[in-house]
Amino acid sequence: MTKIILKICLSLIIITAGYFVWPKILLASSNGLVIDEFRTRSESLINDEYIVLANYGNVEINLENYSLVRKTSTGSNSNLISKFPKIAIPSQGKMVIAHKEHSGTKDLVYSSSALADSNNAILLFDSIGTIIDSATYGNLEYVGQEGTALDNPSAGVPYKRINGQDTNNNYLDFVADIVVEPIDVNADKLLLTELMPDPESGDEWFEIYNPTNLAVSLKNLKICDLYGRTHCYYFSDEAIIQPKQYLTVDQSVSRITMNNDGDILEIRDTGENVFTSSGESYGDTENGMSYSLFNSGWAWTTTATKGTANVFVDIMEVEPKTKTTKKATSKKPKTTAIKASTESESTEPVAEEVIPTEVKGTEANTQPSDQVISRKNFGIFLIVLAFITLLGYTIWDKRAKIDEIYKRISRRNN
Repeated sequence: MTKIILKICLSLIIITAGYFVWPKILLASSNGLVIDEFRTRSESLINDEYIVLANYGNVEINLENYSLVRKTSTGSNSNLISKFPKIAIPSQGKMVIAHKEHSGTKDLVYSSSALADSNNAILLFDSIGTIIDSATYGNLEYVGQEGTALDNPSAGVPYKRINGQDTNNNYLDFVADIVVEPIDVNADKLLLTELMPDPESGDEWFEIYNPTNLAVSLKNLKICDLYGRTHCYYFSDEAIIQPKQYLTVDQSVSRITMNNDGDILEIRDTGENVFTSSGESYGDTENGMSYSLFNSGWAWTTTATKGTANVFVDIMEVEPKTKTTKKATSKKPKTTAIKASTESESTEPVAEEVIPTEVKGTEANTQPSDQVISRKNFGIFLIVLAFITLLGYTIWDKRAKIDEIYKRISRRNN
């Protein structure tokens, strides 16, 4: 009887140790049905959303009378699909369920409700009301939640399940599918060199300079203003700036309106990485004056040089203002009033003065390191305990034989 009890205890210890040391890669349900992917919106449309169900099991799954529900930030449930029709997902197949405004493929459509951009959960129930799978993002907690919630998704960025795995922890099972389009390797060398926010006549405009010895493509780049009613202008795939040349874009083309009480322009890629900017806000404008980049920094000048090198002439003193409706920035000190006497100083901006922002990729979500360490340490402790228990049991079970061996050795020594 004692032997049986010890064996049962030993087995339980080993099984428990395995639970903590080796990650669980299981299907969400016995039939392999999971929420495989979802997106809460596109970059331009708030209801351009979809949810993908996947069947990783070996048999077809009939979804008749299943339901798809979203849990709101207050914890209440709202039906996306109250009852599925008689429809099935084949083995290893997928189904796209989307809002009616989704621009892509749709197998089933819903319209009475929509996913929020933050603090929501997607719940899949079977025909008798049992939760089959769920996906949670943002600040939301509820009974039955699968582990740690995902971060609130960015506009246009879907979450995708990693190779069909389900550890019952959303934080480990999904990854944000962020795609940064390829850009010219010299794009970070480009400089914003002149802004005309308050022209005496005609359009506002801005100027970009290529200081390198190679042509630079603007494909997959955009330029945005940061204050007031903001807007981004996307460069065409064919847009190129030749070596040591300037590109100017009028407001009638870019649709960017630079504020007369201060603004900032930034060149970014599709992943919102900033390559260059016009520095701090230029503050209050003077009609007809150009805000220009020189080797010593940005300054106002009465001589606009659209498409050519900037010129120091009659630089006026302007007190900039810091906008309070956007992110706080430090105030730009007054520019020193400089009067040209007989000659103008012509200079091109030096590329080395601008430090480009590093472009970083996006890593997949991983389990917090302290959680991994504590789980492994506890598992190792259980394995050691199992080994000691097994060793102790072996010694106890063979105690008579060990005693006989000990007596033989003692007689020989005597």
